Amino acid sequence: MTARYPAPTPLASLLAQADSLAFTQVEHHDSLFKELLAAVKTLALEVQTLKEGQAEWVSQKEAMKLCGRSRAWFYEQRNRDTLPIRVLPPTKGSREVKYNRADCLAYAQANLIAPPPTQQLQ
Repeated sequence: MTARYPAPTPLASLLAQADSLAFTQVEHHDSLFKELLAAVKTLALEVQTLKEGQAEWVSQKEAMKLCGRSRAWFYEQRNRDTLPIRVLPPTKGSREVKYNRADCLAYAQANLIAPPPTQQLQ
């Protein structure tokens, strides 16, 4: 019994299949590039917003005074990823972590550690 093999396909059809596969790969890479470009634009917008916001960053000692919390509380909350205050990572060559002043004040007011902001009299 002889094995039946499919009829050989012409070279043109093989080239067409290879071309369509290459085109599909290009489309896939193009779509990935577009997704990546959108993500980069979003991150650039966030960076610009943060720069424009001119957030004031304070040292840990200042943050402890503002929040009324200990160094251990900051360390524990940061390790658990439950710290309600934005953290600025240390710069290269430094170990000092900075905290957002506005977040510290908001935390202190929400937890009745600090008095609410005074209202201006008119």
